[in-house]
Parts: sequence; C-alpha cells; structure tokens
Amino acid sequence: MSGQLSSRIAIGLVAISFLAASTWILLRKSQTETPGQIVLRLAHDNLHVSVRRFYQEITREYESKHPGVRVEVIDVPGRVWMGWARTQLTGGMAPDIIKADSRTVDQELAVYYVPLSEAMAQPNPYNRGTTLEGVAWRDTFIDGLNNPQSFPPGLMEIYRVPFHGATSRLYYNKDLLRAATGLEELPQDMAGFLAACKLLRAYGEKKGAPIIPLISFDDTSRILFGSAIFEQQTQVVARKVLRRETISSNRADNVMGYLRGEWRPNSGAVAEVWPLMREIGLNCPPSIMNTVRDDAQFLFSQQRAAMLFSGSWDASYYLNNAKFKLGVCTLPIAAAEPAGEERRAYGPNSEQNGVVSGGNQFGLVATGQHQAQALDLLLFLTSQNVNERYAAMVQRVPVIVGAKIDPSIREFAPQTAGWPQGLSFEFMELGGGWVSRLIRTHLHYLISPQGSVESFVEKYTPAYDRALLLDTEFYLQSTRKNSQRSDSVIAAQAQLGLVGNAAAANKSARMLENQNLQEAEAMQLKWLLSLRDTGQVK
Repeated sequence: MSGQLSSRIAIGLVAISFLAASTWILLRKSQTETPGQIVLRLAHDNLHVSVRRFYQEITREYESKHPGVRVEVIDVPGRVWMGWARTQLTGGMAPDIIKADSRTVDQELAVYYVPLSEAMAQPNPYNRGTTLEGVAWRDTFIDGLNNPQSFPPGLMEIYRVPFHGATSRLYYNKDLLRAATGLEELPQDMAGFLAACKLLRAYGEKKGAPIIPLISFDDTSRILFGSAIFEQQTQVVARKVLRRETISSNRADNVMGYLRGEWRPNSGAVAEVWPLMREIGLNCPPSIMNTVRDDAQFLFSQQRAAMLFSGSWDASYYLNNAKFKLGVCTLPIAAAEPAGEERRAYGPNSEQNGVVSGGNQFGLVATGQHQAQALDLLLFLTSQNVNERYAAMVQRVPVIVGAKIDPSIREFAPQTAGWPQGLSFEFMELGGGWVSRLIRTHLHYLISPQGSVESFVEKYTPAYDRALLLDTEFYLQSTRKNSQRSDSVIAAQAQLGLVGNAAAANKSARMLENQNLQEAEAMQLKWLLSLRDTGQVK
C-alpha cells in the first residue's frame, strides 16, 4: 500500500508541476503584454542558479538595445519538460524560442520549428567588431553545425542552434587517491588506472568502508562504455568498412560493413573489446546502466565512490561544491596492442565533432507571432561576445569560434587532436533504439562479478543481429518518409527559382542534392539486405 501511495504522490506532484508551469505562462501572457510592445518568450529546463541568472541579465541587455521589445524567460522543471513542451507545441501556445534537445524527433522539427538554413548563410550582425565580422552565421559555430541535432540528415535543413557544448570527463577524489595509492594524479594509462582501482578497493576494505572505484549514471554510462571505450577501441575496423572518400564513417557505413560480414560482435577486433570492457566494468556497480543521477552524485559526494564519469555539464556543481580536492581528466585509453596482434585503435578519439551535439540546442517555433524579432534574439544569444560570457558564468564549454573557455573549466576544453570514432555502440542515430535497449538489458552479463565475456557474447550475439536489422528497417522507413515530405518543398522552391527567386533555386538544388545522397545510401542498404535474405552474404 505504501508503494502505491508513494507512486500516486509522485504522479500527483508531476501533474501539479506541469499544470503550474502552463498556468504561469498563460497568466504572464494575459497580465504583462501591452499594446505596441513585442514580447518574446524563451523556454528552457535548466534551473541551475547561474543559468537562470545569466538569462535574466542577458535578456535585460537585449531589451536595452531594442526599446519596445521585452523578453520573458520561462523556467520549466526538467521532469515535466518534454510533456510540457509537446503540449505547448501541439496547442499552438509554444514560446518563440524553445529548447529542442535530442528527444525532439524529426517529425516534430519539420512541423513545429522554422528552418534556419537561409539565415545561416548571412553574417551574424552581433559579431561586428569581432574576428567573426562578416562570417556566415553557420561558420561561426565551431563545427559549422555539422552535427545530427542541428542539421538532421533526414530533413536536410538546420533547425537548432546550441548555446553551449559538452565534453565527457572523469572526476576523481584526489584525497582518496593519495590515501589509497600515494599518487597525486590519476594514471593516464590503462594498466595504471586499473591498478589504482584495485588499490582503492583494498583501501576501502581495510578501513571497513567499501569504496566503489568508478561510478556513473544512466546516460553517462552509455557514454562511458560506448564513446569512451567501444568507439575508441574499434577505430581501425570502422575505417576498414568505409567505402566513401571521407575521414570518418557514419552509422550507415557501419551497418553496411556488418551486412557485408566485415565485423561481428563475437569475432575479430570487436570481440577483443569485451575483455577490456569487463575489466573496467568490474570496478563499477553491476547496475551502473540503471543507476540514477542523484544516487551516483550522492555516492561520489559522500566519498563512497572515488571516481565519477560524467562531463562538463556537471562542472559547475562539483567545482563549487566538492568537499575534497577534485581532479578532472579524460578516461585513460588502452595501451597499444602487443607486437604481432591486430591493431584495434589508432589513438584517442578527437572530440571535435562531438562537442556541439552534446550541448543544449534551441529552435525557433513556427507559430510564433514575432519570428523576425525572435530570430534576432537567437543571433544575439549566439554571438561571440555573449557566448563567451555565457560559458564563463555558467561554467560550460563555448561553441562559437573565438569564444574563450573560462580558466576554471580548462580541463573540459575539447581535445581536437585525435582520431575519428569507431563503430557505433548503440546505433542511436538510426532512430529505432533496438540495439540501445539490448545493451541496457545485457551488459550486466559482461560487467557483473557473476558474469563473463563468454556468457555475454553467447546471449548478446544472436539478439544483436535482430536488433540491428530492426534499427536499420526503422532508418529506411524514416528516410522514405523524409524524402516524400521533402518532394513538395523541393518542387515549390524550384518553381520559385524559375520566376527569378535565386535563393529559392539554391535551396531547391541543395535539398535535391542531399535527398539524392540519402536515397542512394538507402538503396545500398536495401541491396545488401536483399543479398543477405537470399543467402549471398552471411
């Protein structure tokens, strides 16, 4: 009974928060708008004090530059964010600018958001007097917005812009490390790292207070075992399956290599990653893939866990609240393979392409009454000067070229030297989520004390084949729908081009080229699937 009561109370609190947020917006709209005044609304779910203070200060500055314009910032609790945002969008009541993170699917972007590609070709006027004066807005972002969140491949348009980036890092307790190992810094080689973990565990047992060497939580656990380990250790095989003249492979290249039989989870270089992953995983709680953020942070803050794998998004909290001497570094990578063994990795992953996609992204809502002014506010917020100030105040990684990273978070600066990532661990980019769910339900066979590499591979391999094929089918269906949706837009822009609209003609040509590339990729996948179905490829 007590469990049911707790569940009902929790659901009730969420519902109350949701209704309160919606009611607050309606009341603010009816009470504060005055005739002749433009009111812009920006909504987000980051309720950290420094973030809220920055938005208040910077919007007041924007208002001083634009008399007659007032900006309201709407703070919505993260637990109700997605439900609240989708209700606002579908009801036509959404704010002018709204956070649109990775949970916002392509169909929502196409229906509820304004494409920004045309505006991206023009300079950002708020960069006048800086090194970015005259530079196209898109090129002022450190990755040119060549990331799947800003530029969804299926839509062939830019819909979102980031305010900050993100890098993953290992936080560690220097006091515990010194007491257990005598070291001042965490070793940056895998053998030294694993030895430190062993000493930390032994130190806890000696003191009668068990110490967890390494902890993480839900999403960051996926980054730990995915980007930091698996995708670094499979760099070579990812390069081998690449058939295009590019530096790095994408999710379709990885799938094509699998369909051609060039890699399997139970053989070759991929199978050699599992023992390393188990060695690291044995220093974590067996339930690490399902550990919630609050629990992980509590264990680390209470010095019951020596290391926490997280990222720059937690920098402000730990740098300002840790009760012990804090260290920050990247996860050590495995040493080079012994002579005679097949090489798995070239070196550290470059963080160049992953920084922006990890940050908060915002979009312009299609139903907004003041779209031109809202676009101007978005330009202001992503100018070099404002982005540098934002990054310093909230201790985040800046995303605009030339914006300096604050000295307090220099350890989180993107490490651009390195190599492209290897095979995708979860294939989240395909959109189906089947491989991701499989990993969540099977990884304990690998990293728990009762598990083993053999038991994991035995259970994981046959289920993996079906999961990856289901993800691929989902991707092909999405590609077909996106292509059909784009046909009318391409045709309309082409007709406008025929009557002298050069911008429309360029947009039509650009969209058609991207559509052809996606359809060619989809045809290759279908062809390989047909060869597999007929037994010509195993």
